[in-house]
Amino acid sequence: MGQMISIIIPVYNVENYLKKCIESVINQEHSNLQIILVDDGSTDNSGKICDEYANKDSRITVIHKKNGGLSDARNTGLEVANGDFIAFVDSDDYISKNMYADMVAAAEKYGADVVRCGIKSVYLDDNPQELEDCREYVELSLDEMLQGLIQRKKKLVVWNAIYRHSFIAGMRFVPNVVYEDVFWTREILMKKHLEVYTSAEHYRYLQSRLGNTNTTSFVEEKRLPVVAEFLDWNKELEAIPNNKTKNMFKLYTMNFMIELMFLAYIADKKNAMVVINEAYNTLYASTHLEGIDQKLEKEFKFFKHSPQIYCLRRKLKTKLRNIMKNG
Repeated sequence: MGQMISIIIPVYNVENYLKKCIESVINQEHSNLQIILVDDGSTDNSGKICDEYANKDSRITVIHKKNGGLSDARNTGLEVANGDFIAFVDSDDYISKNMYADMVAAAEKYGADVVRCGIKSVYLDDNPQELEDCREYVELSLDEMLQGLIQRKKKLVVWNAIYRHSFIAGMRFVPNVVYEDVFWTREILMKKHLEVYTSAEHYRYLQSRLGNTNTTSFVEEKRLPVVAEFLDWNKELEAIPNNKTKNMFKLYTMNFMIELMFLAYIADKKNAMVVINEAYNTLYASTHLEGIDQKLEKEFKFFKHSPQIYCLRRKLKTKLRNIMKNG
């Protein structure tokens, strides 16, 4: 049966998406699974759906708990996970049938602590084809991981990966924040480990669900802690000798601040915009832009001189794309 994977799926009010998610997990080619469904106080039929699947599949464990947020739900799952590897799936997303077979094979071949795959953004009516088995993986250094983040080819997320259980033993998610994956990934990247990656888009990330973190909600006390986290992370990187790595991470952080500023702008959170802009300017002053993609370099400079005009232009371009898409 191969090594066991514990798959933690936090569930909250996703009755319209949950079955597709669970079906994609229980039908994995790699069948040695511990599937942990954490019902985080759902008020719809999500909890009932979890119980129905548990009654049909002995690999499924359901935990019903009071609502505590995504980090708390994942941490609850970690407390009972006993697989050789740990994985996370968001309950409105789904995965290809051979995702975990491929990733476990890569972990065994390379002796990797972390294995990541590509991400395919999907919409409600999409039905992407299944992927052929993929054994093409590359080892990723910290520099290469950061470069992928800067070029927006990779994301600081947890759900497109499997983690060797012994490697993440004792790790937990920071509660009551948005971008909890950033805090988790910081700890992963700063630990000595072997990581491999395939661009095969095994993970299908749903873009259009109302209520997910892609909406315009902006609760400052939950979103702004990530600003301090990134600044602190950059300070930690000052201790390493590789100036290229330090500069690349500053570039990635600036990129993240632009995205965060746009969300604050859409939500009209002026105080948050001041905090984010100050962080951006602090990083910009000590960052070298030479050698990066010219389009990205222009974006960084434009945002530095006119952040609100940048956001307004982006808002208008987004509206125009939506109008053209909807006819």
